[in-house]
Amino acid sequence: MRILAAFLTALCGLLYGCASISDKAAGIQVHTQISSALDKCKKIGPVSARVTSLQLSGPEELSVKLREAVADQGGDTLVLLNLDETLTELRQQGIAYRCY
Repeated sequence: MRILAAFLTALCGLLYGCASISDKAAGIQVHTQISSALDKCKKIGPVSARVTSLQLSGPEELSVKLREAVADQGGDTLVLLNLDETLTELRQQGIAYRCY
C-alpha cells in the first residue's frame, strides 16, 4: 500500500509540477489590495514575475516568484496588482513594502 501511495505521489508531481516555496518567499505577507493597513509601511517599489501557463502549477509558481522578488528588494509585504494571461504565459505585477 505504501508503494502505491509513493508511486501515485511521484506520478502526480511529474504530471502537474509543483511550486515549492523558498524560505525567503515564505516570510512575505500578501495583500490583494492597498489598504490603510499599509499606511505605516515603507513603499519599496514595483515587482513583477512571469511563468508559463502550460503547467497547472503556474499560479503557485507565479506567487512564489513575486514573493521572492519582494524579499530580494528587502521587503516583507506584497500587494498584488494586475494579472495578465495569454495562451502561454501568466504575468503579474505588484508593489513591495517593508512593514516590519
